[in-house]
Amino acid sequence: MNRRLKNVHWATMRLLLGSVGRLSEGIGIGYRHGFDSGSMLDYVYVNQARGRLGVGRLIDRVYLNAIGWRAIRARRELLKDILRQEITDRAGAIGEPDTSGAAGAVGAVGPTGAAGAEAESGARGAAEPTDPRSSEPGSAGPEPIGNETIGAETVRTENSRSHRQGGSLGRAVPAGSAGRPGPTGPRGSRSAGRARPVAILDVASGPGRYLQDVVEEFASGTVRVECRDLDRAGLAQGERRARERGLTGITYSPGDALDPRPGDPAPDVIVVSGLYELLLDDSVIAASIARLRNMLAPGGVLVFTTQTRHPQLEFIAHVLPNRDGALWVMKCRSVEQAERWATDAGFTRVASRRESVGLFTVTTARN
Repeated sequence: MNRRLKNVHWATMRLLLGSVGRLSEGIGIGYRHGFDSGSMLDYVYVNQARGRLGVGRLIDRVYLNAIGWRAIRARRELLKDILRQEITDRAGAIGEPDTSGAAGAVGAVGPTGAAGAEAESGARGAAEPTDPRSSEPGSAGPEPIGNETIGAETVRTENSRSHRQGGSLGRAVPAGSAGRPGPTGPRGSRSAGRARPVAILDVASGPGRYLQDVVEEFASGTVRVECRDLDRAGLAQGERRARERGLTGITYSPGDALDPRPGDPAPDVIVVSGLYELLLDDSVIAASIARLRNMLAPGGVLVFTTQTRHPQLEFIAHVLPNRDGALWVMKCRSVEQAERWATDAGFTRVASRRESVGLFTVTTARN
């Protein structure tokens, strides 16, 4: 297809999506807030087709089944598995199941609680476009990368040696068992082996739906999560949802992921999910990873995501608007590049795992 025909093709697709496509609830959210926004991701996570005039729901189901959104949901599940394992390892042995109700539910999260008064109106993804420095994670069965098998194919990366080193996040775990709570896992009472909760910081969390799911699985006091984002609407959305779920182990506050303030206490785990995929300048990502390493508590781990490929990259770049109203241009990187950022920043144990759809990897980096 020559250049002129391609331009006509993309213009036609923009016209159709911006008119008939808006009968789909999801596509409508994309045009209102940006297809890369926290609102959009939150809708994708719920994965319930909605639309107008009957045909709108059908369009919405096709939209939600797009490979990119399926991979986003798979990425979220892999992240949850990794965090469950990290919390369980750090919190020590867990006793009998908690029978006191929803874990972490000791009252409600107020709009001016630990998140700070500023977070009263803050949260990504609910009512207004978000900043490019904001993002949130996404399904089943994480697949290891390195000297491990992905389906029938073996993939080797330059840091595959890390899979043979210690640390639960550096080990490849069979799908369905990685970080899965066992009889002594989440929803139990904490042992006395740890003086404080496991501290997790997500620097570009949006509403943090997946983080709330993780907090809810553990006994009160086991884990404390801080969600930061530049989009106050998304933060407010997450805070309202946490209050409705009765969760007090999670707080929300405004923050710039690329210029983060130190955590108090220093976080055991820092998460960066769905942000680096939106940045086109590799040097900005490298600087971010180095900065976050200095914020970790001793023995802490950085968890970040990378998009390694996307078959609809050209379509997205010519048709879908981002949160700023410009066309949504993304840049894919190899897992080798992602791991090199981590080792260049000073991390010595680096490992990556691919979500089941195969578009994203989740890299864990520790000293």
